[in-house]
Order: sequence, then C-alpha cells, then structure tokens
Amino acid sequence: MNEMPEIPEGVFELKNLTILNFYSNNIREIPQEIVKLENLEHLNFSRNEINDIPAELWQLQKLRSLDFGGNNLSSVSPDIARLHKLNSLSVSNNQLQNLPQEIQGLPLEVINVGRNNIDVDLIQSWFPKCRVDDY
Repeated sequence: MNEMPEIPEGVFELKNLTILNFYSNNIREIPQEIVKLENLEHLNFSRNEINDIPAELWQLQKLRSLDFGGNNLSSVSPDIARLHKLNSLSVSNNQLQNLPQEIQGLPLEVINVGRNNIDVDLIQSWFPKCRVDDY
C-alpha cells in the first residue's frame, strides 16, 4: 500500500496522460479536475477508499478500462453508458447490489463484479459474449 491520501494536483496538468494507476492507496475522493485528463484510456483506482465516482469521470470519452475494485462503492451511475469505448470494467469487492441497465450498450469484453451482491447470471445475460468474472 502506498498510503497516498489524495491525488497530487499536478497530475491534472498532464493532458496527454493515457494511463493513470493509483492502485492501493488511501484515496477517498476523486477531484472534479479528473475531467482535464481527456486522453485517459486506462484508469485504475482499485484498493482505495472511494465511496463515489464523480460525474466528471463519465466525460472521459477515451476510457477503455476502468478499475474500481476494492473500494466502498454502493452504486454506479447510469452515466457510465457515456463511456462508449469501455471494454474492461472491474467493480469487484465493493458494496454493490446491482449495475445500471445502461451498461448493456457498452462494448465490454471483460467485467468483474465479484464480492458484491450482484446477480452474476443477470450480468452474463446482458453480455453473452463477455467474460464475466465473479471472484
């Protein structure tokens, strides 16, 4: 664990950044400035203390992979459907009861919903050609 409690402000000035990995820290909040990183393709906030995903994140149109495994999420906004290029999503090990139906329109190839109270069979029915992990 790196124990970083917040994202350094300077990160948001890195306009050409395509990969951002804050795996295993103590981050509780994602600042609205995340929207400045419009070239992000891969975003990893797994194993932090995040309760909410800010609406600004759904504006990052180039995102292809998103990892929020091991946080404290209790919901995911239907606005996730705005991420038209998203092909990998991990929300394992949170407090989720479900995912919004709107994700059905995403080109997901891999989705990890394990260690939640999500009906894995329902998710698999939404994505019959997708690898749905439940570990």
